[in-house]
Amino acid sequence: TTHILNMLIADNDTSFLFEKCGNYYKHLMIDEFQDISPIQYRLIMEWTKQGRELFVIGDPDQSIYGFRGSDAKCFEHLKNDFTDMSIIRLTENYRSTPQVISGAVKVISQNPGMERVIHPNRPDSTPVRLVTAGSEMGEAVFTAKEINRLIGGIDMLDVQQTQETQKTHTEHKTRSFADIAVLYRTHRQAELLEKCLQREGIPYVIAGREDFLAEKTVRGCLC
Repeated sequence: TTHILNMLIADNDTSFLFEKCGNYYKHLMIDEFQDISPIQYRLIMEWTKQGRELFVIGDPDQSIYGFRGSDAKCFEHLKNDFTDMSIIRLTENYRSTPQVISGAVKVISQNPGMERVIHPNRPDSTPVRLVTAGSEMGEAVFTAKEINRLIGGIDMLDVQQTQETQKTHTEHKTRSFADIAVLYRTHRQAELLEKCLQREGIPYVIAGREDFLAEKTVRGCLC
């Protein structure tokens, strides 16, 4: 009987959607293909060798989990194994400003392969600034101080300094805490940011801190 099975590969968040027919899969869809490991690629080839359709979604420029075994070369393997493959490139961006897209394209264009083309569909905004700090703590300190500057300062001294800065930088716009978000990659960075934000008296909310593996039901299963 044909049935649908939705499975999540836990080691790298790669999603597989199957439609099973006999001992093989007639339709196979893989999301986050850039996170595929060579072993998983061999498994895909076994599953689909008698199949009718293989649908893959992924971006080699987002392949950042090499330390977990993923290999962006699987895209090239796919082209070689399926010479009649149709490729649909998503080049329209509706999320980010032209300044963000331009900066991102300059970075990912350093990767091997064809030229990257992405068209932004939002109005111009402020330029992207690149700040280099001497350490992880230096990054956190700068982030807290920058938030303090953007909101116009928390204490009287900060406010006075901001007002003096505004006299020479007329383009400065005072913002609220709700206008500001900080993106980071690791929990270690979050810990340092929290220390600096608390030290500056800046209120904050952390999204997605809950660790799935720390939940009681999961810990019980593991034990």
